[in-house]
Amino acid sequence: MPFLHATSQVPTSVQVTAAVGFAMGGTAPGVGGVGASGVGAGLGGDGAGAAILSSGGDDKIGIQHTYMRSDGKGWQLIQVPSSGSRKPVTPETIDAREIFFQMAGKQVYVFATEVIPDIINTLCKKAGITPADLDYIIPHQANIRMIDFISKKSDFPKERFLLNLDRCGNTSAASVALVLDENLRNGTIKPGHLVLTMGFGGGLTWGGLLIRF
Repeated sequence: MPFLHATSQVPTSVQVTAAVGFAMGGTAPGVGGVGASGVGAGLGGDGAGAAILSSGGDDKIGIQHTYMRSDGKGWQLIQVPSSGSRKPVTPETIDAREIFFQMAGKQVYVFATEVIPDIINTLCKKAGITPADLDYIIPHQANIRMIDFISKKSDFPKERFLLNLDRCGNTSAASVALVLDENLRNGTIKPGHLVLTMGFGGGLTWGGLLIRF
């Protein structure tokens, strides 16, 4: 979500100041090892991505709509228990492995499969289109089972979800940026294409962007 959140803040600044915006996101689960929840480095991939955005003078190209939400009631579902002012790192929390990423997998799956269709439908409604009008969706690269479910629930063909999960694992905050870069470089995303990007994460937070290239 950090990459999507940062990118969503750029358009207004760029339009107002004619400046160049920079957004980035990254993750390194391989450094943290396996948390108490059993979620660990084997499921995640280290990665980082960034984007430079500038006003090209055409408001029909670029980020068209944004949708960002949060719900602090779910903060315990995705967390590093001992990492900040609430519970500082101590020898005891290190021994208890509370300095590693932990996630309540089943609850997060239920949460994600509820909010992701909402992201798709809300952004399409803002643009006055239907999901069928989208060329591609770039989802948070969590797991294939979740993406299969979302594809069926939203009636959007799986082959139009752009993925790198099979090669990179779950790169979390970097996943959307990495997939976006790869598919711009290989020519899959072409000028004129309408692409919806989306993600979710700790907080709980969720949201997406609708981008015209």
